[in-house]
Amino acid sequence: MRTVLVVVVPAVVVPAVVVVAVVVPAAVVSAVVVGTVVVGTVVVGTVVVGTVVVGTVVVGTVVVVVVVCHRVLLVWSGSSVATGASRLAIHAVATATLPAGLRCCVVCEGTPYPYNTQKSGDDMGRGQGHGPGVVVVGAGAAGTAAVGTLRAQGYDGAITVVTAEPGTPYNRTTVSKGLLKGQFGVDAVVLPEAATPGVVWRENDPAISLDPAGRRLNLAGGVELGWDALIIATGAAPRTWAGPAGPAARERIVTVHTAPDAHRLRALAGLTGSPARRVAVLGGGIIALEVAGVLHAAGAEVTVASRTPTSMTRHLGPTVGTWVAGQHDRHVRHVTGASLARAAWTDGDLRLELTDDGQVLDVGQSLDVGQSLDVGQVLDVDVAVLAYGTEPATAWLAGSGLPATGGITVDDRFRVHHTPGVYAAGDVARVLGPDGLPRSGGHWALAVEQGRHAARTALFDLGMTPAEPDPFDALPTFTSDAYGTRLTVIGHPGGAATETVVDGDPATDAFTVAGLDPAGAVVSAVGVGPALPALRLRETIRTGGQPASR
Repeated sequence: MRTVLVVVVPAVVVPAVVVVAVVVPAAVVSAVVVGTVVVGTVVVGTVVVGTVVVGTVVVGTVVVVVVVCHRVLLVWSGSSVATGASRLAIHAVATATLPAGLRCCVVCEGTPYPYNTQKSGDDMGRGQGHGPGVVVVGAGAAGTAAVGTLRAQGYDGAITVVTAEPGTPYNRTTVSKGLLKGQFGVDAVVLPEAATPGVVWRENDPAISLDPAGRRLNLAGGVELGWDALIIATGAAPRTWAGPAGPAARERIVTVHTAPDAHRLRALAGLTGSPARRVAVLGGGIIALEVAGVLHAAGAEVTVASRTPTSMTRHLGPTVGTWVAGQHDRHVRHVTGASLARAAWTDGDLRLELTDDGQVLDVGQSLDVGQSLDVGQVLDVDVAVLAYGTEPATAWLAGSGLPATGGITVDDRFRVHHTPGVYAAGDVARVLGPDGLPRSGGHWALAVEQGRHAARTALFDLGMTPAEPDPFDALPTFTSDAYGTRLTVIGHPGGAATETVVDGDPATDAFTVAGLDPAGAVVSAVGVGPALPALRLRETIRTGGQPASR
């Protein structure tokens, strides 16, 4: 039976060495070497039971714990220390003894979850030896993935999730697909992390302000939370439209971002049993494409009004962007260069006025699919879907001092710059790439990986894992659907310098395009129809290889 002490921190953050005595039962300590104290890469001293280079030992009754600046990890091996009473006794002493701002955690063999404590200007609820733990703001892809990773990595401190939505977290990628189709209910797509043990879910209680220096998070319900680590994963919110429209018209202009949004659109569009109705889809991105496809397949009379002729080019590259525009032309009425100017509810119709650079468009009201819209000035529909993209949900961070304009800038391990203990992941984060430019996530799978990575970084910074995570380098990957044809997207197609068709024919609904950088290396792939040719390029994209000749 032995006691092991491990203390490792970067040398740049160590202003001094502080010695703290922690009382443990004598029976759990044997007369062997119990650890090494390391500051950066310099060995400060070796701790031996009964003899110590740094600190003081009272033989048989105490073990000296050397706490270096911000972080200390204590590992006791032996079942007799793994009892809750022993662990609480250790932390009761540590909490009372630690100087302000220092952290301590205990990991015991057989019970791998560490207790965590920190001391600041006040006790912040730590009198029982338990710190406030980790607070996660947001219960989407990144937030829930972070929660699952914290527990999977052995953290058993307090975890609190703050979310603006009611109910159990679910897979949002289904909102514009299966949920809108009515194929299943939200209970079928609940995220597995919702069952993570020992998590407090503060539903329907959004965060409204943040004090990073004081480690205070304020919620709409009046609660104030402290934290040892804060992971911000509030995602993105749909862009709104602030043009002139009366209350009755605004009731019929909807977004598709949440499960309630999907249920509302199904009712308004006549997908719940009543005759299918006239729907305008305003926008030209992924959500507009998916929603238009679902509504068209359900029998609704759909008009897609996008701001540019090939709006998907910036997401998918010019070849696939042109193909998508052709799909709109084939399946629905398609207006390009169009933005919503004003809306009114008139005689049972939602009347939309569309403009192009301030000029009222001539929009016909009795048109066949694919026919140009060149008669009249308004479009009468039953409901309009606003799909003008999203923006990072950071309004609540105003006044916090965080670099949150256009998203929260983080490093390649998801630390918020110049803000210790705060991390951001998912659609709300802007990750600095190798070129030093921030990049957004924008897709579910990538947000999941970012949330996991942020959690691993937080655990390392809390001193609970020995190795810092590698820089984040996961490839963005997502799938979508264009009027029944599957799209598989890898990398950043919109950022490619050039592109080449590596499989199939763009004149059909089955082809694959590789995006290339200026040197000709593959940086992205988009598969239309069959996914395998695009998936085969994943490793080539990772290694910066050249596309194979056809």
